[in-house]
Amino acid sequence: KPTTLSLPLTPESPNLFL
Repeated sequence: KPTTLSLPLTPESPNLFL
């Protein structure tokens, strides 16, 4: 499961989604 969904929006988040 993508942990980025639980994390706040950060500059590094977009990179994790890609």
